[in-house]
Amino acid sequence: MEEVFVQQVLYLKIYLIQYQILLKKMIWIGINSLDFAQMA
Repeated sequence: MEEVFVQQVLYLKIYLIQYQILLKKMIWIGINSLDFAQMA
């Protein structure tokens, strides 16, 4: 029973890390597109 819980926690950590990376990419792209719009 504990092994399953540990596995779920591990999956959750991996999911959160991937989500943070995706969020940072989206924010970075958003900032870059704003800068590009201001330059145009």
